[in-house]
Amino acid sequence: MTDLATRLEHKNASVGDNTRDALTDQSALSHKFIYGTVTCIQDDDCFVRQAAVRALDSRVLPEGVLNRVVAFLDAEKPEVKQSVEAALRNYKDQYQDLLNSRHVGSLYQALLRSSLREHITWTIEDGTSCVTLGEDVRKVSISDQDDYLKTILQARPANYPSMSSKLQREKDTLS
Repeated sequence: MTDLATRLEHKNASVGDNTRDALTDQSALSHKFIYGTVTCIQDDDCFVRQAAVRALDSRVLPEGVLNRVVAFLDAEKPEVKQSVEAALRNYKDQYQDLLNSRHVGSLYQALLRSSLREHITWTIEDGTSCVTLGEDVRKVSISDQDDYLKTILQARPANYPSMSSKLQREKDTLS
């Protein structure tokens, strides 16, 4: 795996590009390689993270691998959270589970960053949390809407623009 990381981060950009392309074009990857690729999701280099996401994209991953990927949602770096969220989009069941898990605040932060480049909506209403990613909709029932909203509001960076008036009213009510 060290050799892979070395190639992805090679000072000659074409070596890194060719390695990323080769990873993306592989139809089958060994479990050892997949586990190693997962660790690249938290790399400092954005191209390495993107290559890891593409290598994992559209593959059937073992539950253990998916759990490792989800664990990276709690990373400090917003870019890593964003890469994890992108990697999990193709795993609808696991993604929906995230909407009602302890990782919901981290998922919110990743989607907030992504929403600056793509159309994403997240509504929380009548005991339902619904995320729309383009034409794909992920929806789950939530048991305690007030607690859910508190978690999301706590995850919201202080320097971001104001929220929709409805969410702001709910924030004021919860404070």
